[in-house]
Amino acid sequence: MNHRNCFEALDKSLRDLLSENDDSVEGKLFGDKTMVLGGDFRQILPVIVGESRQDIIDAPITKSYIWNNCKVFRLLTNMRLLQCLFLSRPGCTVPRARRQNPPYTREFLRYTKRS
Repeated sequence: MNHRNCFEALDKSLRDLLSENDDSVEGKLFGDKTMVLGGDFRQILPVIVGESRQDIIDAPITKSYIWNNCKVFRLLTNMRLLQCLFLSRPGCTVPRARRQNPPYTREFLRYTKRS
């Protein structure tokens, strides 16, 4: 887990960079860009060497002004468990991954053959 100051610095940097072209993003969080964070914020505290307990408790993003504007999504289904239950049935195997799309588009392949 990063210190909340890292997220606040990123917020201020994105606001500064993106407000040069568009003044409407100046007051918006992260310059109106979507940020996706993962992890369990209740279990992880940032490691801060040489600081007091109170500084460590105040370091997570949950103590930042950013947290009030965050939307938290929770996973309701354990997908790993479902796969294990499926595979534990007799006769069930892991399905082979089929490639839906070729790794490169035909246009890209035509371009590379010309070179």
